[in-house]
Amino acid sequence: MAIIQKKITRGYITGFDRLMIGSMENARTALAKKVASANSVLDVGCGGGSMAAAVCEQGVDEVWGLDPSPYLLQHAASQYPQVQFVQALAENTGFSNQRFDAITACFLLHEIPPRYLDKALAEFHRILKPGGVVAIIEPSPLQLNHSIFSLVKKWGWRGFYFGLMARTIKEPFIDAWHHQNMTQKFAEFGFELIEDKDSLPIRRLIAKKINHG
Repeated sequence: MAIIQKKITRGYITGFDRLMIGSMENARTALAKKVASANSVLDVGCGGGSMAAAVCEQGVDEVWGLDPSPYLLQHAASQYPQVQFVQALAENTGFSNQRFDAITACFLLHEIPPRYLDKALAEFHRILKPGGVVAIIEPSPLQLNHSIFSLVKKWGWRGFYFGLMARTIKEPFIDAWHHQNMTQKFAEFGFELIEDKDSLPIRRLIAKKINHG
């Protein structure tokens, strides 16, 4: 069973980037640059470790990757020994209060049920230092909110590809995620949304922990 799980997770790691036809590497690099000034970064839902590795490449001294899957973590630790990996949940990381300068998350939050998303955001606030940031990339709502025709008109074949993919791959919590008012959602958990950049097929959001007093 373990061998099968390892093969499945390896296929997921390589297949995801191929499915996104080159979009992820640039998006991860751009996100990593947003936290390049941090001393310590936690990548939540790290999967195969690509996002955490991109943060390391920006010269961040201490980078951790967190994921619930032991099989994904085995692949990640083997490929990226410069990153420290730990098995845990986004809503219960096990880290101490104010442990990190920044948190990154790549295509994670839209996969979390709404009630656990709230717990994850509360956990992010707890383990971030004052002024710390949450930097995330998620699927763009554009590929579902616009017709295939309008997507093709604006983005050509990429509009057709991502529009069709978004309508073909069924994710149970994606609609709930897209209908969130992220300014309000982050504010509810003590963050200020300072960037919201949406461009097919990826939306980037940066939120800063609000200092009180």
